[in-house]
Amino acid sequence: MTPSVSASCQELQLSGVQESLVTYSATISACEKAGHWEAALSILATLDKRRLLADIIAFNASMSACEKGAQWQRAMCLMDHLHSCDIKATAVTYNVAMSACGRGGENWLQVLALLQELLQHHRATSITYNAAISACEIGDHWQIALVLLDDMLMQNLQPTLVTFNALLSACGKGGRWKLILDIVDRMGKAKIDPDAISYNTAICSFEMGEKWDMAMGFLFDAWNIQTPNDGCLTFNAAMAVCVRSSCWQQSLELLRMAKDLELPFNAVTHDLALKASVYGQQPLEATWILRETRQHVLKKPEHD
Repeated sequence: MTPSVSASCQELQLSGVQESLVTYSATISACEKAGHWEAALSILATLDKRRLLADIIAFNASMSACEKGAQWQRAMCLMDHLHSCDIKATAVTYNVAMSACGRGGENWLQVLALLQELLQHHRATSITYNAAISACEIGDHWQIALVLLDDMLMQNLQPTLVTFNALLSACGKGGRWKLILDIVDRMGKAKIDPDAISYNTAICSFEMGEKWDMAMGFLFDAWNIQTPNDGCLTFNAAMAVCVRSSCWQQSLELLRMAKDLELPFNAVTHDLALKASVYGQQPLEATWILRETRQHVLKKPEHD
């Protein structure tokens, strides 16, 4: 427990007047915002010792702290404890539980069970479906993610950028570039502009299908919204597609463009360019790239 949180707990114990459920819940919320899940759980446990019955606000804040700390098992234990205390879960409770559980990787079935339970008692929101779709994306279940999008639209819920990026990631993992194009088209119809994550995910999906021309098109569409670091990642993704498609000329041209734009090269950039030079039997290009790579390594800041 951090010194500031510990001091707050000591202050709570100084006076019976100060000790109230509202005060403890506020302190738990502070721990949640600061990312101190251990402190949040410690204070929640203190409520029992002080004979104060935790309310849904305290549980939601504690579960959110666990979610932010990637402690999904503890969040689900709190969900079970909440039911045993006969406290009615709110839509927020389910949203937090789904988000926490979804981070566990192969917990998508559990997330879908929570979604069905929520729908029996509350109205879902975009946040609800975003959590479910993200869980399917992490578990590589793109078909279910697309079904959830349709369910979302049937309930007149507006998809967000988070929704579409999760769908792009889910479909992109298997190189399903046709689905990627459909999702991007849906984004346009929903008047949601892609961000750097959207473009990078889309471009990466074209690698398996060797669709270098599509990757180039997305690269240029993305350029106006890129930061230098984003731009480097996007160029790397496009270069990987070109190398996979045996289009070594385009890959080297991207390297020259990136250099002219003064993008921050990294080791991946030079590795891809070197592969392109080898495939194209361009020894002079390979020599230049190796020299540039050595200079890049020498320029790296030293870390203690």
